[in-house]
Amino acid sequence: MKKENIKLTDIKRILIGDAPFEFLIEVLLRTCIMYVLLLVVVKALGKRMSGQLTITELAVMILMGAIVSAPMELPERGVIQGLVILVILLLLHQGLTWMEVKYKKVEMATQGVIKILIKDGVIQMNALNKVRISKDQLFAMLRNKNIHQLGQVKRVYLETCGKFTIYKNEQPVPGLSAFPPEEDHEALLNKQTDCNSCTTCGNTVSTADHAGPCPLCGSSYWETAAL
Repeated sequence: MKKENIKLTDIKRILIGDAPFEFLIEVLLRTCIMYVLLLVVVKALGKRMSGQLTITELAVMILMGAIVSAPMELPERGVIQGLVILVILLLLHQGLTWMEVKYKKVEMATQGVIKILIKDGVIQMNALNKVRISKDQLFAMLRNKNIHQLGQVKRVYLETCGKFTIYKNEQPVPGLSAFPPEEDHEALLNKQTDCNSCTTCGNTVSTADHAGPCPLCGSSYWETAAL
């Protein structure tokens, strides 16, 4: 469109564009057709598309949104073009899924691997850095699950779909508090323990054994463990 044709007083162009008013009726028809086609393709992709999405499934969902928009909005684009692209996308996804099932390396390349973020009450700092999750984000997730200190946690997994899976200890042991540092921990938790926790990784040792930096992460900052 030429610059001189752009006018703020051109209400018709702003509201319905350059296409004739009758095209709005065609848009309704195009939208109904693409909606039905999209439902068919999503059903063909499988029930996983309505659950927790993996990386490849999320990419498919984003692509489908881009594919269906043009045939619905642009008069020079036909609905058949959108259908063909949707079918190609479906075949590509089904082919990739088949390869993921057949070849473990393909699955690991496309989906990634499960990461252990907390092991026996200790934060795995290397894993946390690799997945680019901060300790504050991790603690926020734990507090949301009503976990107040790391001694309650046996394992925290970051699944390949991005979901956290938590396994708790049957009997909690002393551990690093999950509350923010500015909170009054004494009022929120029973901290009368004979253990100290590393404030970086959560490694917890008895007060008698506590001397110098943490043997796991090298931090020199400790606090009384919570229970």
